Amino acid sequence: MPRMVAVQSTGCAPIVTAFDKGERFAELFPNAATIASGIRVPAAVGDFMILDAVRASGGLAISVEEERIREWMELACRLEGIAVCPEAAACVGALESLKASRWIRPNDKVVIFNTGAAQKYVEAIRGELPKLDVSEPIDWERLARGEAMIPRCSPGPCGLDDSTHESQPTHAGSGDSEASVGMPTETPQADELIAKASEESLLIASPPVEAPESSPE
Repeated sequence: MPRMVAVQSTGCAPIVTAFDKGERFAELFPNAATIASGIRVPAAVGDFMILDAVRASGGLAISVEEERIREWMELACRLEGIAVCPEAAACVGALESLKASRWIRPNDKVVIFNTGAAQKYVEAIRGELPKLDVSEPIDWERLARGEAMIPRCSPGPCGLDDSTHESQPTHAGSGDSEASVGMPTETPQADELIAKASEESLLIASPPVEAPESSPE
């Protein structure tokens, strides 16, 4: 039987609190707050079933830092190519912690349940918006490859952060030093490179289609 691990955020951890106290029922967790809404459950109806299963399997309950959930979302996406939800990201944090403490050994097989997708949690995502510096020549080859423009925004008025600043688009002819990324200026060179990149991506993504055999009349 696998060892079961119950993972919660430090912002809402009633199961972990009950497990640490050796209790079978969890008390209401006050002021529960976490970006992982699926585990923002201050009073679980099935608390005793969770705790019974964890203990019977020789597992444990662990809470992970709320402030690092976004970091673990990015880590999972970068390493696995899967846009995991914040709840699964919390499990990535638990895996990191349990491996560091050697509770999970290098050769152990671990299953993480990803119960959602990052795109459903736009409020949990922070990122930098790519920008074009209109004072520098545009790198059309880099643009055609779909790579981010440089320089990238630092947190503040042109980025997505906790401030209330909004990014206002500007135009190349306005005299401003930066412009929001939009449709590139139409030039033969740009059109050719972008068309080539699009064609290559279609060739990679689309399997060959065979014409159906015509039935004899």
